[in-house]
Amino acid sequence: MKKAIVFIDGSNFYFRLKELTRNLENICLLNFQYRGFCKWLCKNFDIVEIRYYIGVIKEKEDIKSKELFKNQ
Repeated sequence: MKKAIVFIDGSNFYFRLKELTRNLENICLLNFQYRGFCKWLCKNFDIVEIRYYIGVIKEKEDIKSKELFKNQ
């Protein structure tokens, strides 16, 4: 069986999921089943590893950077 490593870009994934579930009251983003999603995504592969990552925002003196840093 083919093997797979899944990398989830946390920021992009979170905001897209949040956008998709905006109108659904019973969806809690904290209870999202990442492992189940990866198994569905890679149903024909043996998952070797799952990595969830977020980028580090460098704190600069401009307003946009401070806002991004605060929200992270």
